Amino acid sequence: MRRISRFLPLTFLAGISGLLGCLGIPDSDELAELADEDVGASEEMLVARPAARLILTDSVIARLKARAAAGDAAWTALKKRCDDYTTGTMHPPNGSTYPGYPNVGQGYQGDEYPPVVRALGICYRVTTDTAAQARYGEAGVRLLEAMSTPVASGGQKPSTDLGYGIRNYVVGMAFGYDWLYPALPAATKTRLVASMNAWIDWYDESGLIKNDPIGNYFAGYYLAKTAAALATEGENAKASVYWNDVVTRMWGQLVKPKFTSMMGGGGWPEGWGYGGRAVLYMVEALWATRTATGLDWWKELPLARDEATYARYFTWPSLKHMDDQGTIRAGINMRPSAALFLGLATMLEQQGDTSAAVARGFAADVIAAAGDDSAPWSRFLYGDTGAAKSGYQSTGLSHFAAGPGHVGMRSSWDRTAVWGALSGGAYINAAYSGEQMFNAGGLSVVVGDQPVLMNATGWLPQNCGNACENLVNDDSYGKSQRRLHNTFFVDDASNRYNPGQNSLSPADSKAHVERYEDRGAFVRARATGLEDQYGSPTVKPVSQFTRDVVFFRPGSFVLFDRTTVAKASADQWMSFHTPVAPRQVTTADATQRRFDVVVGSALVGSVRALLPKSASTTTTMLPASMARLEVHAPVRAAAQQWLTVVSAGATPGEQTRLSSADGNVIAGNVVGVELSAPQNQVVLFSADQAATGAVSSAEYLVSQTAAEHVLVDVAPSSSGYAVTAVASGGKWRIRVSAGGALQVSGPSKTLSFKVSATGAVTAGSSTPPTSTPTPPSPPTEPAPPTPATPTEPAPPAPSGTAQTLTFTQGVNGYTGVQDLSISSMNYSSSNPVGTVYRTNDVLLADTRRYSTKALIRFDVSQIPTTATVTAARLDVTFESWVGPQVLNGNFMKTPWSYSSATLGFASGGAGSNWTAPGIGSGDVQGPTFQFLNIDASGYQRRSIALDPGSVQRWVRSSAANQGLVLANSATGKDLRICSSEVANTARRPTLSVTFQ
Repeated sequence: MRRISRFLPLTFLAGISGLLGCLGIPDSDELAELADEDVGASEEMLVARPAARLILTDSVIARLKARAAAGDAAWTALKKRCDDYTTGTMHPPNGSTYPGYPNVGQGYQGDEYPPVVRALGICYRVTTDTAAQARYGEAGVRLLEAMSTPVASGGQKPSTDLGYGIRNYVVGMAFGYDWLYPALPAATKTRLVASMNAWIDWYDESGLIKNDPIGNYFAGYYLAKTAAALATEGENAKASVYWNDVVTRMWGQLVKPKFTSMMGGGGWPEGWGYGGRAVLYMVEALWATRTATGLDWWKELPLARDEATYARYFTWPSLKHMDDQGTIRAGINMRPSAALFLGLATMLEQQGDTSAAVARGFAADVIAAAGDDSAPWSRFLYGDTGAAKSGYQSTGLSHFAAGPGHVGMRSSWDRTAVWGALSGGAYINAAYSGEQMFNAGGLSVVVGDQPVLMNATGWLPQNCGNACENLVNDDSYGKSQRRLHNTFFVDDASNRYNPGQNSLSPADSKAHVERYEDRGAFVRARATGLEDQYGSPTVKPVSQFTRDVVFFRPGSFVLFDRTTVAKASADQWMSFHTPVAPRQVTTADATQRRFDVVVGSALVGSVRALLPKSASTTTTMLPASMARLEVHAPVRAAAQQWLTVVSAGATPGEQTRLSSADGNVIAGNVVGVELSAPQNQVVLFSADQAATGAVSSAEYLVSQTAAEHVLVDVAPSSSGYAVTAVASGGKWRIRVSAGGALQVSGPSKTLSFKVSATGAVTAGSSTPPTSTPTPPSPPTEPAPPTPATPTEPAPPAPSGTAQTLTFTQGVNGYTGVQDLSISSMNYSSSNPVGTVYRTNDVLLADTRRYSTKALIRFDVSQIPTTATVTAARLDVTFESWVGPQVLNGNFMKTPWSYSSATLGFASGGAGSNWTAPGIGSGDVQGPTFQFLNIDASGYQRRSIALDPGSVQRWVRSSAANQGLVLANSATGKDLRICSSEVANTARRPTLSVTFQ
């Protein structure tokens, strides 16, 4: 346990949510006692100087020093780097960008700086050579001063690329400030603090996705603000303010709830081109919080474990590629990142997590297969060759990540195994970040390192450079047809993204993986609600899309899809992207369509369409030899059923469709397929179109051979099921009926059994089924942690019966709404009011030639001041003819007067000017909120949960009720909000408050 030599300043203690209670100042005897023993309370205190606060604890440094003394190869390489850097020139941002080793320039928006800062910082802390330490410190000072060059003197503007560089500049300066602290002159510290504050202040006001944690921009912002606050506390007047925001908003309101609901099980929706660094930054922020303050957020969010597990299961069997479902830039090879795996393994070790050894064992195999991409500092800090390793080959063969809705499955852990992935969730990346791809329902399949079905948006940029990156971007955001995915499509002009998918989040989409189980011989998963990923919340070209996948090990993927569309006459199809043009092969059943994937002279897989019968097909060639196979419904109808088998490997074998129309289903509403290779397997699905029904009996004919049978959507029965196999005309006549020893797998409703070559029936795989997952709930904004400085007594504990009041102007006699818009139109020093719109039927929130924001306040005096608010919701109606758009909301702090003649762009009209014209950051308080994915469908009613604690303040005191401000940061997009004056009361803003 860490030891400390002094207490944290009280201003900072207040910033960690009052966890420390009442503290006295220790006298010299008490300090001596603290120095002589491990003190549990130190886990809630800021580490004292000159020790490092961020990550490099005493125990970590001791381990690194021991490795260095033992001649660790990673230390030798890192020390050589540090020695060379001491002779290099450190160029400021306006200097040479890539000056050549050992000189250092900013590279791409500062990305060349942090690895050098971290290298010098570790060398400075680890070396026992005082002369070398001085050289490392001096080189670090020169580099930090170059990085912190003021903008006026050639420094980087924080606004460049909407703040992208904060992940490099502030992260690098914060770690440099902390790790090189004893070497920094006072003037350098002052310069660094000023530069970091300028970056953070700009990003707090204007940075991209500052309020959405699932994105690479936010990951850089989160680590930057966390590290800067912790590193500079005591010498930065703003550090406590920054830390309070990290605790209350960034962690409490954003990261913890949204990662819990949307990222459970791991993953990174933007793809692993961005994901490796973003994941490490998020976990490093939690680690730095723990080492600096003792707050163990790792226990509240198992992020490192989830990410290490996900990355292991979504690496191809060859260990040479990672699954690529997000944006991949040209020239990026998607080899698995040793830096990611080693970093996560180290952080798991620091948590005492038993999975650390498995993560490190997997990292060792990745390095052997794909190489080590770690920077020298990372290889030394995270690549401890003496740390425990264990094999992962005995772990399960599939993984379900409920947050993103991904299932990864494989035949074995061999390097030549079959691997597949189903993507069944909603869009969880910030829509206006736009790095997640539009492939809900998509399936990818690989054998070893050879793709059979591929994520085209990842493969193309890797294999044909900038032209293909542009092609993917045009498909996603130019023409916005979003065709490059292995999923369902419908040609319907009402769909803005015709024929592909939208970017609706779990707040507006029910898409999720509803069922998942791994029974050893097979994996079964169902993605449902996928229809919500088409069209908009109000325009639904697809009213149903449910995809069932049964993966029979070793290499058969059976897909059963049920779709229903709004326009029955529309062309509908399933797409499959293959690495080469698939070759059509004649089948014994002329109503089937078989396409083999032959790479060179080797058959690597096959795609066979069994339903709809006699489908029409088209093949479209794409760059890098890739092709798209489309299977179109031959008869257009609103409802369709699709049965497809994707075979991985060189022996696809014959396949027989099973259905009543084919004469081999005698009884029961089921449909499916019998597979003859690489081994005999049978799967039958309930043919219920709605995918809500279940069968309780079935009778069908199959080949008289040994096979594993899987029946999907069988009604659970306490009396079990009996199965018999009777020879009939050279076939087995299989009868499934109620009352027997075989059991359905609970809520997953799967019945599996084996039929031997002699007709003996036994239970299916003995591997116990995995429980059906509970779909993640849309994120809500929880009440914030206890504020640093309480402004009011804590409310009494909730008691009594909850009740809800709704407030809408003109409804049930309520007249308590005040709303208006302020604008910079006509604003000047001689006209500080600008233009104010008070009685219009719309509220304006635009950034065009003029900036306009809306203010709205509800009188909540009907709620007793002693009541405890447990939930609150704001409903508004938007008018939008472009999209997507985002409306940002804040709780107002600065008083404003609706009727004042001075209310406007410069002043609230209640005795105080805004902190900045048009309402600045100092005029708002509490957590922010956002209406996301406002589309181009015109009028649309939307809801957002409001922070109950902030609404509680309104209830307690009318003076504290300054309402809300609504702003649209997008430039050039019209967005109107129906006001309390609009004639249609159903479109007026409504506040709903639940209290006890």
